[in-house]
Amino acid sequence: HWEVYAGDAGWDTSMTPSLWVPVVAAGDKPYDSFHNGDPAVVLHDGVFHMAFSSVGVTPVTDATGKQRLHLVSCVMAATSADGLHWKKSEKPIALWSKEYADPWYLVDGKVAGPPPGYMGSYHRPALMYDSGRWRLWFDYYLSGTFLSLGAMENAGEFLRPEAWHLVRADEAPLLRDWPNACVVRAGQWLYSFSDAPYYPPEVGGEGRMITMARSHDGLDWEVLGHLRPEPEACSHVPEALVMDGWLYVFYAYKPIVQPWDYRYKEIRMMRHRLADDGTLAK
Repeated sequence: HWEVYAGDAGWDTSMTPSLWVPVVAAGDKPYDSFHNGDPAVVLHDGVFHMAFSSVGVTPVTDATGKQRLHLVSCVMAATSADGLHWKKSEKPIALWSKEYADPWYLVDGKVAGPPPGYMGSYHRPALMYDSGRWRLWFDYYLSGTFLSLGAMENAGEFLRPEAWHLVRADEAPLLRDWPNACVVRAGQWLYSFSDAPYYPPEVGGEGRMITMARSHDGLDWEVLGHLRPEPEACSHVPEALVMDGWLYVFYAYKPIVQPWDYRYKEIRMMRHRLADDGTLAK
C-alpha cells in the first residue's frame, strides 16, 4: 500500500495522479530547463543528498540562420532535511568540459547526431558516501559504445560544483557499454549492475539484460556475467541494496510483445546471500 506526496494535502492513498506534487522539478537554467530525473539519494549525517540527471534545452541560431535547440545533459545535486523540500546546486556537479563548445542539437524536432569527438551527455548517476568522500558514477556518450561509465569524487561540500573533480571518463571509461548503472558496497567489494547491451549469442544475443560487475576500488571492474531474464522478456534499470547479509536487486520487467509496447509492466526483485567479507555466498 503506497502513499504519494501531494504537497499541502499531505499524502495520497487513492492513487489519483492529479493530486501528486513533485519534490524536484526542472528550472530555468540552460542546463536545467527541460528534464530532472534518475535520482540517487543517500542519507548521510541526517541529511538527504541527491544526485540527479538534468537536461536543458536552449534555442539557438546557427551560422546558416537555421533555428536549433541546443541540448545540455549533466548531473546536478540537491540536499534536503526531510526528503520533500530540496535545495539544488547552483550549477552542475558533473558536466563534460566541452558540452557547450561541441553541442548536441535538436533539429526539426529530432535529435541530431553528436559532433565528432563528442564525449558528453553525463547522466543517470549512482551516488555513495565512501571512506570520507562522495563518489559519483555516471554514464555518458562515447563513440563506438552504447553508453560508457565515468566517475567523479568530492571530499568537500556536497553542493559546491567546484569541489567535484573528474576521476575517469572521456576515452578511458571505467566500463564500456554500461548504462543505467547502480553501485553498492558489500564488505570489501563494490558491486555494479547495469542493463548493458551486446551479449554473445549463448546468453541472448543482441539485447539488454541485467549485467553484474565487481571492484575493490570502484575504478577497475571485473564483469561477472549476465543475469538472464525470463523467456521473451526484457530486464532494465537495476537498483541494488545491501541489507542484513543479502544483496538485493530491483529491476523493471517488460514482456516482449508484438506490436512493440514500450511500457514496463512490473518491478521485480531478486537477491543473493553474501558472505561476511561481501563476496557472493555459494
